[in-house]
Amino acid sequence: MTRLIEFNGGWQLGIKRGRIFSNGIRMENELTFRHNTNDTYSLGNFVGQMFVPTMTVDATDSVYQLNSMTNVLYDFQNYGRTTPYVGIGMGGVYADGDIVTALPTNDFIDDWAWAYQLIVGASRQINSNASAFAEFKYFGTSGVEVENAGGVVGEFDLQSNNLIFGIRVNRPR
Repeated sequence: MTRLIEFNGGWQLGIKRGRIFSNGIRMENELTFRHNTNDTYSLGNFVGQMFVPTMTVDATDSVYQLNSMTNVLYDFQNYGRTTPYVGIGMGGVYADGDIVTALPTNDFIDDWAWAYQLIVGASRQINSNASAFAEFKYFGTSGVEVENAGGVVGEFDLQSNNLIFGIRVNRPR
């Protein structure tokens, strides 16, 4: 039996530290904390590429994630004070949370997994040392184990679409 867990929107808070190279390449290490509440929990099977639920129940409680990622980005030059960019990231995620449902057993997540992200965004220079940015990230993981009192009941790939706004501060040289 396959499980499908859907989450409500959430929030994240993070910090990045990196280096900007003269050829438009930027590398950064990122530490991010994410929080989402559970929405629905479905049991079913895949028929071809489509998930067909046999039972869907409301789920409550929260799932927390701590991500550590290394990103490589490319800043497109010659757009004045606005700089569009694209990038990829790889790293790991620790996911922890409970999935409380009306089912007789409640599942929980307490697992590490490999993670990746695709990034597209733009930054706008505020002054010589700071810029505001907006970026879209597609974030995914390898299998995260779901457990209950009886042990591991399955695994799933965490996937999310994130719209992020922030301020980047460049340390003067």
